[in-house]
Amino acid sequence: MLAAIEALLVAKKVPEKQRAAVMAAATEKLAQRIRDGQVPKVKVYDKSAPSQRPVVVPTPELQRSRERSAPAPVR
Repeated sequence: MLAAIEALLVAKKVPEKQRAAVMAAATEKLAQRIRDGQVPKVKVYDKSAPSQRPVVVPTPELQRSRERSAPAPVR
């Protein structure tokens, strides 16, 4: 996970000094989460996996059989 963060910082051309500070903070935060028993949450996407979302069929709008005309002026 730390390697991915560093690769992202290098790709965005973050200066070395700032990159080192960000990496130190990320390392400390990760160590703290591990001490607290939290597992790092990293989402992994598999494009070949079937979709987990239920398929929703869009319902067409009800169309009126005829358009309503403007109200007639009152005399």
